[in-house]
Amino acid sequence: KKAMMQKIFSQKLRFKKENRSDYRKWEEKKLGDISNIIMGQSPDSKSYNNGGDGIYLIQGNADIEDRKSNPRSWTNEPTKECKVGDLILTVRAPVGAIAKSLHNACIGRGVCVIRNKETSSLEYLYQYLLWFEPRWIALEQGSTFTAVSSSDIKSLKIPFPYLKEQTKIANFLSSLDTKISLEETQKFKKALLQKMFV
Repeated sequence: KKAMMQKIFSQKLRFKKENRSDYRKWEEKKLGDISNIIMGQSPDSKSYNNGGDGIYLIQGNADIEDRKSNPRSWTNEPTKECKVGDLILTVRAPVGAIAKSLHNACIGRGVCVIRNKETSSLEYLYQYLLWFEPRWIALEQGSTFTAVSSSDIKSLKIPFPYLKEQTKIANFLSSLDTKISLEETQKFKKALLQKMFV
């Protein structure tokens, strides 16, 4: 999949229209121009609880598992919020981990939310940010906490195809994810069966 992403995002591999003609030339856009970015803001720690009072709280990388939100606590004084389907990007160490939100939740300062605009496909943004993930290291700042700022995120330049081509790229890459996941499940199942019958 990494090899395919490299070819796609470097435009060595291009998708075509249904009539086999080319889509228009890609542009380069800033992430802040093609999506709405909401920086997290931690609520008062006194509002944190484990009893389900209020809404879920996503503070940082510890509340993400398998690229999906997996909050461990709640807050009854929510500040900034994410919706189901939003992208969540970690902005403190480790910087740049990308996930999808399965929850309507409050977001703390360890993350930000990325929500697509009409001209952009959310799945395309997710796949690009997945590919870009290791490259955030160059943007990390600070010594105690490595972090990226709102301006770092908003000014990130993204290769930006026409929406229909974005959709084709997103569908292709997410189908690879599904295939990889199925293969991993099969391997895991095979290994378990071997252990059971040894």
